[in-house]
Amino acid sequence: MGGWHLAGDKNNVEVLLHAGLNKILLHVRDPRASALVNARMRYFRDYPDLLKAGRYPKIFTAPMENETFDHRIDNFVRKAVIWLTTWLDAIESCPRLNVLIRSHEELVGDPHYYFASVLDFYSIRPVPLQITSMDETLLFGGSEPGAWRQGISAEQLHRLTAMIPPRLFTHFGWAN
Repeated sequence: MGGWHLAGDKNNVEVLLHAGLNKILLHVRDPRASALVNARMRYFRDYPDLLKAGRYPKIFTAPMENETFDHRIDNFVRKAVIWLTTWLDAIESCPRLNVLIRSHEELVGDPHYYFASVLDFYSIRPVPLQITSMDETLLFGGSEPGAWRQGISAEQLHRLTAMIPPRLFTHFGWAN
């Protein structure tokens, strides 16, 4: 994926282990949802003043222009699938690596559980958390899991779903 996502390839896993990082949190999101969010985020390049003002236009919750989103399907989703697959391979092949996998859907669905499980994984004493609700206008793909399906065509949904191997649907529990 982009330069800010560490791939789960053998070299990176060895670097993590050598650095003493044998417990890591892997936060994932359904690549279909990520593609929509990515397309909408990239749209910001044309609207820098909105970003500076901290306000997102309604376009981010409205249907995408097909041309823009089709480009993300063709370019982003393939890379996201490879990224997820490399991490599953790394987890299965390296028992020294202890990985807690959490999803965006879990974070949105039950943030208290999400953060409590992360604290527990790292043996950090639980602390009371104050979770505030997010302003819906600040969310690129909607706050509800599956909201990304709104505003895309049936053909786009089919293409997105066909790009994801059954292994990922099974492992992460994403709906087809």
